[in-house]
Amino acid sequence: MSAMKNGVVGAVIDGGCRDAHECNLEKVKVWCTRRTFNHVYGRVVNGGVNVPVECAGVTVRPGDIVCGDDDGVLVIPRERAEDVLMFAKAVLHGDQRDRAGLYKALDYAPDETLGEFGQE
Repeated sequence: MSAMKNGVVGAVIDGGCRDAHECNLEKVKVWCTRRTFNHVYGRVVNGGVNVPVECAGVTVRPGDIVCGDDDGVLVIPRERAEDVLMFAKAVLHGDQRDRAGLYKALDYAPDETLGEFGQE
């Protein structure tokens, strides 16, 4: 939360993070390669700004797009962003269509996750 106070919108850590439950409650956006019960006070240092970094075997360069959700983190090279967006939209559309059919077969009420297919 102190990082958020200083303008940080999220953190991706190639290492441990603790207090996952509290982080979720406090809307602290943090992703890590493992959970731990230890704090890392005094062991985190600034390695630079706008320099490439390695995280979990992936090189992240200045300008890359970093996205995270409950399933994990995705790093998209800036020069590939438009291609990735087109592909992601197609996958989402197909997923929503297929799940809408399952919702109907299971007599589930449509919800916002079905996009345009929830309107039918």
